Amino acid sequence: MKSSQGDSNPLDNNPLSGTRSKPRSISGHLAAGLIAITLLVSIVTITVIYFNAIREQEASLTRKADEYTQYLVGVLQDLLWDYNEESINTICRTFLQNELVVSIVIKETSGRVVFSGKNSPYTDLIKRTGKIHSHGELLGEAEISFTRQYVKEAGRRLLVSYALTMLFVSMSLVLLTHLLLRVFLKKPLDTLDKIVKPYIAGIYDSPIPELPYTEFQGFGNTLTQMGETIRLQMKELHLQTAELEEEIEKRQKAQDELERLNENLEQRVKERTAELVAKSDELEQKNRELERFNKLFVNRELRMIELKERIGELEMKNGA
Repeated sequence: MKSSQGDSNPLDNNPLSGTRSKPRSISGHLAAGLIAITLLVSIVTITVIYFNAIREQEASLTRKADEYTQYLVGVLQDLLWDYNEESINTICRTFLQNELVVSIVIKETSGRVVFSGKNSPYTDLIKRTGKIHSHGELLGEAEISFTRQYVKEAGRRLLVSYALTMLFVSMSLVLLTHLLLRVFLKKPLDTLDKIVKPYIAGIYDSPIPELPYTEFQGFGNTLTQMGETIRLQMKELHLQTAELEEEIEKRQKAQDELERLNENLEQRVKERTAELVAKSDELEQKNRELERFNKLFVNRELRMIELKERIGELEMKNGA
């Protein structure tokens, strides 16, 4: 009897062969990883650059505020000494035209306001105060307020510029990484496909093609070892199958012999039963004949007894 187990593919009996997960893209995963790393590094870098730029802008604004204050105090020394109010107003209005200057207040030492002007409603300010001296006397003070609005706007522009750059770099990475990985991975993946297909067809001793990248050589070696292991297991399985077939054949022969002996025994039992039935019938016939003979003998004895009694009665009558 020939078994079909030796011709079956053990991979077909794998209970996990019917379980398939959703296919994933290596290039997509690598691109996503690169994008995540790039975004993280870019965010950290942009954050550092942004705060450094803000600090530099703040420092620049502080320097300008000090310079403008010193310059205004220097200009107002002689004018306030001469009390040239018209020139003071002209110079202060000129200063107010600067986009960084929000307000200017010029006061005398008595507290009298010589000039007060404001050109914007900004509240986030840097204030500087300078003492006005002339000819060794304190004439008053100048208070100038500078806005941080332009520093913030410069920071926002810088942040938007970096964000757009980061977005462009990320999109470029997505496209280029996806494209390059597909191009570079196609050859090793095709090679792996050539390695795996003979295993699917049940050929485990086919030569392994050379893989072009060292990252895949470990996988290729694993496939080679797996093929050798499967080949040895299949050889052992064929031997076990042959032994099993031989054992099955022996048991089948023993079963056939046992059935033949059972048939012979049944035939002999039938023959013996027939003989016993015939002998039983013969014995029954003899018993019936014996019963009939006994019945005849008993009847004869009874008649003899009856005859003797009649003779005795007749003798008694004759004697009387």
